Amino acid sequence: MTSRSQRKQSEKDPRVDWDGAWKEAIQQFFGPFMQMLFPEIHALIDWTYPAVFLEQEFRQVKRKAKIGKNSVDKLARVRTLDGTLTRVLIHMEFQHQVDQDIIQRLYNYNTTIYSILREQVATLAILGDSSPDWKPAAYSYTFGNYSSHMQFPIAKLLDYGNHWSTLESSDNPFAVVVMAHLKSLETHGNPETRLEWKLRIAELLYSKGYSTESISLLIQFIDWLMPQNSDFETLFESRISLYEEQHTMDTLSPMQKRYIAKGREEGKLEGKLEGKLEGKLEGRREALHSLVLALINSKFAVLPPDIQDKVMALSTERAETIAVKLISANSLAELEL
Repeated sequence: MTSRSQRKQSEKDPRVDWDGAWKEAIQQFFGPFMQMLFPEIHALIDWTYPAVFLEQEFRQVKRKAKIGKNSVDKLARVRTLDGTLTRVLIHMEFQHQVDQDIIQRLYNYNTTIYSILREQVATLAILGDSSPDWKPAAYSYTFGNYSSHMQFPIAKLLDYGNHWSTLESSDNPFAVVVMAHLKSLETHGNPETRLEWKLRIAELLYSKGYSTESISLLIQFIDWLMPQNSDFETLFESRISLYEEQHTMDTLSPMQKRYIAKGREEGKLEGKLEGKLEGKLEGRREALHSLVLALINSKFAVLPPDIQDKVMALSTERAETIAVKLISANSLAELEL
């Protein structure tokens, strides 16, 4: 049976689905992913031809390689620019923790892919762990005067943290995935700081000129890599919704689309949704005010008797502003209720 302390820790630090997030992000933003993390390989590919992901073929490779570890791998077929190779296979593995077996596993996959598909294979590794000195990049063995060697490019995500301003100013959408990954590692166990960074990264999206579809996907990846409990999730959605309202959008906004999807899932959305302001869930105002009260009660020991009336009388916009202030406020006076 799960103890109370275990349940509280689970609420504080929801599990990050590193594998699912990266597998989907690579497929959805394959070109930007290659351009950001493997620019030399990206420059050799003819991007006028769409990449083809070989899911079925890679399942066959895994069976033949007989590697028990459930790693995150993608296999894509691309066209080359130079004409010497009509097409080449790009094999990618994401690893979010130190794994000493990775070099032999990548070698086995590389040779097995070639033996089955008979096409040139480039193997790449994305290292998303928190150990700065772990950078495996080669596998080799010798027997007498025989030797076999494989050198593979790596993208060490921690290294990108040393160039944070470059990530923030980048127009490459995959920079958002890298930033979310790095701040997820950095803010583990600190939900208030994680929320601050989630908001900062998400709000960057609206200044980049991305389509609403791309923004929706990227917010999904931010959520995937920086999960929070329901209270902080509500606060995140409210703050982004307010940001969208302040920066008027001509079409249904990403957060409004998110509300629509959530409402459909929960059966709470009624009627036909039309127009750019549609998609607001019933009860959002009440939920926001309840959240503000809960945060105040948890943060401050002594409260005036009229605090509940004051909070419930706030406008939605003011309540959202107070909720954001609560992240760093040290006294009730700072909230200016």
